Amino acid sequence: MKKRKPLLYRVGAGVMVLLMLAVLGFGIRYLLISQRLKADAALLVTDPELRAPVILDDTPTVRQTITCGYAAIQWLTGYLATEVSEEVLFELHEGRIRTAFPGDFGPELAVHLGEDYRVTTLSNTPAQELLRAIHASLRAGMPVPISLAAIDDTNRPHYSLHYSVITGMDLLQDRIYISNVYGYEETYTLTALLEALRFDNYVDMPLFIRAGIFFGWFDRNTIYIIEPR
Repeated sequence: MKKRKPLLYRVGAGVMVLLMLAVLGFGIRYLLISQRLKADAALLVTDPELRAPVILDDTPTVRQTITCGYAAIQWLTGYLATEVSEEVLFELHEGRIRTAFPGDFGPELAVHLGEDYRVTTLSNTPAQELLRAIHASLRAGMPVPISLAAIDDTNRPHYSLHYSVITGMDLLQDRIYISNVYGYEETYTLTALLEALRFDNYVDMPLFIRAGIFFGWFDRNTIYIIEPR
């Protein structure tokens, strides 16, 4: 009679199979999302819904002192409601950063904007759909916070994942206007913005960020749409 393998061996083998299937599943998900996020900027500019320039007036400037997520919330609450500062948010959460992952930023922003606004997170969104949502939001007078890869002003020339706020779009001039919460305004080309939203511009990306993208902790092409209720 064939001797059965020990129970611990069989359990371990089963766990390994499940882990391999899980990694395979995440790999397929990653490849499908990556394919969906590819876009030809030249084709997007021809979209008639996106041709009209739209730029918000009298937007503030906020300089990050603690973390970009809290600085972006300070920017947005100051522009749309009653300002909640980085320091207040940091103390409220007892020194914890509640906006470390893109999926956490939208709910945290919604809390501090209050009941007058609804915040919707769009993640892993195809470029054309993303740009239409940004353009529509700007036309409605709403700034658009985004998650992107950008140079870390506190550690140049290295990159980090970052939050900023889109305040204008003029695709015919190939200009996207952004308020960077490092304390200044900047202009992106459409190609540069799409690369940053996909994190493709991230130079020397750390392994934990790569793993986070692979396993879905750091979603790409993520923006936050704010709407009055």
